[in-house]
Amino acid sequence: MLSHWRDCEEWRSQGLALSTSSNEAAKLFDVAVTQYVGFYENKHFGGFEGTFASLRKADPEFVMGYILHNGLELISMSTTVEKNPGLQQRLADMKRLASSQSLKPYEQLHVKAIKQLADGYLNEACSVWEKILLNHPNDILAIRLVQDGYYHLGQPVQIRDCIARILPEWNASMQHFGYLLGMYSFGLCESGDYELADRNARKSLEINGNDAWATHALAHVLEMTGQPEEGLQFLQTTADNWQHQSTLACHLNWHSAIYHIEKGDYSSALDLFDNMIISSAKKGESESSFNIADASSLLYRLSLEGCDVGNRWQELLTPSHQHMDDHLSTFYDMHYLLTFLGAKQNQIVANFIESSVNFIRKI
Repeated sequence: MLSHWRDCEEWRSQGLALSTSSNEAAKLFDVAVTQYVGFYENKHFGGFEGTFASLRKADPEFVMGYILHNGLELISMSTTVEKNPGLQQRLADMKRLASSQSLKPYEQLHVKAIKQLADGYLNEACSVWEKILLNHPNDILAIRLVQDGYYHLGQPVQIRDCIARILPEWNASMQHFGYLLGMYSFGLCESGDYELADRNARKSLEINGNDAWATHALAHVLEMTGQPEEGLQFLQTTADNWQHQSTLACHLNWHSAIYHIEKGDYSSALDLFDNMIISSAKKGESESSFNIADASSLLYRLSLEGCDVGNRWQELLTPSHQHMDDHLSTFYDMHYLLTFLGAKQNQIVANFIESSVNFIRKI
């Protein structure tokens, strides 16, 4: 795993000067960005929560720290600004500090993008991140945010091309290059180029075997090309690299379950649900919506196969119901609805449809 963190001078030498004089803040910002890009929690720094606490202590007025923290919460599509007082305060602090400082132009654009994202304008936020990348193609934070944005917008060609556009400006000596190849692999897979996706994922994993996003991309390739045995073997042999440290662990376990379903081994898929997936869906962390979607879709797929899933839908009711009125993502909303239907909660289904209609009318 990466262990070199950039100080103020190193950020500046790479064309990404930061509006802070604290080397400690600059390095902690790098730690936080790398955790986001790498889909893992650095236990040495206390994960995301500990890193952000240390970052605020190192420089309470460091705007990019607020941008990153706010961006992570918002791009997860797991929380609304209205329901999250901590996020409300950090957004207010970000705006106040940005208006009182002479930020670098690319930092000003980051502020603009987060404001757009907070107001629900994801398309516009993606356009701002793309504008940053025109002059700063090595801004890995903008790269990660824009690909996540296109993912939520369901735009596979842009998921690929947002990386393809800046990849020629990168080389193997640059920090996060391996992660960039993993991101590119996922975009290639989403747009149907499985052979090139396979090559880039494997090259990324040669650079860093712990890269969960590259692991995820290759898992997609093996599924889409009808190789469930190879997929299971791949995830089983690499499990030590992602099972206990990656924020994608639940989703990679879901991929293993999907391979089992393809083989007709429903019992093994249910075991993964019971032992790995449902606990992640119940955690209530920032990625909980993603984990709920994994759990819901797995039960639905098993049901389509005629498999009796017992009372497992009931286990998903409480975490799904917490997002009843969010309507941040159609993708997530449909998975909440699957849960309510699977649990045969007709009144909750009616309430959810009414909530959705009221939300649409407002916009």
